[in-house]
Amino acid sequence: MPPKPRPTHKAASKTTKAIDEFLAQSSVPAGQQQILENKRLEEESQAKLKEKFIDLHFGPRVALNQDLVNKSRVIANIFAGVAAGILGLGAFQGILFWIAVALTTSLVLFVQIQVMSAQGEGATLFQSVGKAATQNLLSNVMTYMLFWIMFYNVVYVV
Repeated sequence: MPPKPRPTHKAASKTTKAIDEFLAQSSVPAGQQQILENKRLEEESQAKLKEKFIDLHFGPRVALNQDLVNKSRVIANIFAGVAAGILGLGAFQGILFWIAVALTTSLVLFVQIQVMSAQGEGATLFQSVGKAATQNLLSNVMTYMLFWIMFYNVVYVV
């Protein structure tokens, strides 16, 4: 039995030509075709990056950044406690001063993280801007009170 002849690929080339002709006659302007092509290339590159880097929020890095934010809150509370003690603030004045400092610290952190996000760095540094700015907001009140009472006693009592 003789071997069967291989089928020719003329049908495929006719289909390819038909698609090319259709695309050439497309009503999409040349500038928009370029925009669509750029968007397609960008989506392909993002898909490749997602395959390569599965999770943008790497757990240890996010935890380290949250720890650094918490340390900045501790330092802010130490300085606020020292300032409140030296200024001789009483009970309610001292508490209001601490609330003002805590909110100011959160606002500064929020703005800084937003600026980093706008520059393209903040998206992978924190899971969310709001969480980074408000996490551990009330946890360092004892640090504030320690330095407030200590410096109040050093300046006004001793």
